[in-house]
Amino acid sequence: MKRLLHTVLAVALLAVVLLFVGCSSGSAGSGTGNSTAEKPEATESVVGNAANTQEDEGGQESSSSANQNDADNSADSSEASEQEDFTLVVGYSPDNAPFAITADDGQIAGLDVDLATIVARMNGWNISFVPIDPADKMALLASGEITCYWCGMAKDGLEDVYAFTRPYYLNEVVVVVRWDTDMVYEEDLAGAHVVVQQGTWAEGVLSGDKASLTQTFGALDVVDDCEGYFELLKTGEIDAIVCDTALAHSYISSDQSTYKQLLSLSARHYAVAFDKANTELATIVNTSLSRLTRDSTAKQLCQKYARYGLYSDDWIMG
Repeated sequence: MKRLLHTVLAVALLAVVLLFVGCSSGSAGSGTGNSTAEKPEATESVVGNAANTQEDEGGQESSSSANQNDADNSADSSEASEQEDFTLVVGYSPDNAPFAITADDGQIAGLDVDLATIVARMNGWNISFVPIDPADKMALLASGEITCYWCGMAKDGLEDVYAFTRPYYLNEVVVVVRWDTDMVYEEDLAGAHVVVQQGTWAEGVLSGDKASLTQTFGALDVVDDCEGYFELLKTGEIDAIVCDTALAHSYISSDQSTYKQLLSLSARHYAVAFDKANTELATIVNTSLSRLTRDSTAKQLCQKYARYGLYSDDWIMG
C-alpha cells in the first residue's frame, strides 16, 4: 500500500514539473518573437522617413529650380518682348540715290534702305522709315523722333557730334576723262574745260580744298545736272567731269572703252549716325553690319545697285 502511494506521488510530482517546464518555454518563445518583429518595423520606418525627407528636399530643390527657371524665362520673355516692341526709326533723304530711292508709287529701296531692313530683322526689331530734310537730322536724333540717320552720311569731321558705326562705304570726288586722254595727274588739268554739278559735294571741293586747282582750269561750267554732259565728254567738247564715284562708276561701267577715272580729289566715309549719347545702339548696328560683311551680303547689295554706280570694292567695312 505504501509502495502504491509513493508511486502516485512520484507521478503527480513529475506532471507538475513537466507542466512548469512547458509554460516557461512558451513564455520565452513569445518574448523573442515580439522583439524580432519590432526591429524590422522600426528599420523600415527609418528608411521610409529618410526617403520621404530626400523626396521633400528633392521636391524643394525641384521647386526652387522650377521657380528660378520661371524667373529666367520671365526675364527672357520680357527682354524678347522689349526687343519685339522696339522700332528702329530711320531718317532718310528721299532723293539720295543709290542709298535711298523713292519710286513713283512711294515705295523706297536703295543700299541703305536694304541694309537697315536686314539689320532690324537680324535683331528682332520693327522698322520705320521717315523722310526728312538732312539739315534737321541732329535735332530729330536728339528729340528721339528718329533713331538714326541712315542715308549716305559721311562721318568725316563729325565724330564729336554724332555716335557713328564704323564706316562701311567709301565715296570720293573723282575726275572722269576720256579713255584715250594723256592726262594722268592734277597738273594735267591745267587749261582743261571742266564741268561740275551745282550744289553737290564735288562743287564744294572745287571751291574749297581744291580751289587752287580750279584756278588752273581753262573753263569751269557749273551746271544743273552734269549727267547730260557725259555725251559731250565722249565727243570731246569738254575735257573732264568732276563728280562723286557713284555717278562716275555708273558711266564707266556701262562704257569702259570711253570713260575712265583719272584721280580722286576728296574722300568721304559713310556710316550710320545716332544721337551722341546712343552709343549702345550704334554698337549693336555696327556688329550686325560686320556680320553682313563677313557673309558677303553687303557686297551683294552693292552689286544689286551697280546700275546706280555702287561699286562693291568701295564697301570698306572689314
